[in-house]
Amino acid sequence: MAMYKIAPVLQQYNIEDKEIMYKVAPIQSIAQADNVDLEAVESQQNELFEKLNSLSSRVNTVMAVLSKTSATLPKSNNGVKFIEKSQPLDIVIKINPTQCIPTGLSKICDQLASRVKVEVKTLVHSTATGCECDIFKSTPNKGKSVGQVLLTVIYTAAVPETSICVRGATISGIGNVTRFFGKLLDIYPETGANEASVENWLDLADLISDPNTAVKERMAQLKSLDAHLSKNKFVCGKDVTVADFAIASAALCVDSKKHGKSLKAYVAAVEKL
Repeated sequence: MAMYKIAPVLQQYNIEDKEIMYKVAPIQSIAQADNVDLEAVESQQNELFEKLNSLSSRVNTVMAVLSKTSATLPKSNNGVKFIEKSQPLDIVIKINPTQCIPTGLSKICDQLASRVKVEVKTLVHSTATGCECDIFKSTPNKGKSVGQVLLTVIYTAAVPETSICVRGATISGIGNVTRFFGKLLDIYPETGANEASVENWLDLADLISDPNTAVKERMAQLKSLDAHLSKNKFVCGKDVTVADFAIASAALCVDSKKHGKSLKAYVAAVEKL
């Protein structure tokens, strides 16, 4: 995506080309307009381009990940066989505990550990000192590694959001990371009536957990989520889906004291899975 900053026109130009079908009025310079604060206009323009550059960077990152998907993700829904074929499967999770404590992600990893041998190693970077860094428990060191999945969890404030690195590719965002573990567990993609709903909730998890999402937008989404959960045990109804692990993690990007009653009960229920 190429973007260009347009400088203000500070003088007027008369167009005198006889071949032009219609007469065009001279261009008025910004300086000629009444009550225009040029510094404010330039500041707003700079702010807009910073946001566009940030968005462009995120789009390029997603496109880069998608281009590697065929080599990174399991080629079928049979994730356990994929692990057996790839073992040891080395996965590095980076978590910024100042942004989010993804307990839902830790629970989906517990689900994986109930099916295959998972060894966990946790590291805390100096930037995360004093933060909650205990949602993943390290596996006791018994000498030579025999894990089918080697999970390294790094708590660091140097990353903007939760991400994983696996087989040379980086996948960012709670929703996308949960999708990956869902494939390893054979519970993603969803089939049947819930398919579109699950995808919508995973996308919402990314929106809420994205550090660039405005606080007001997060609060509005959590309020709507609380109302939804007042009528549903899980986001897609009575049964848990892969989306619940992502939504429960994303909800904790906002202080739990600001959660509604139904949302608090929901997060607690997912943490008990």
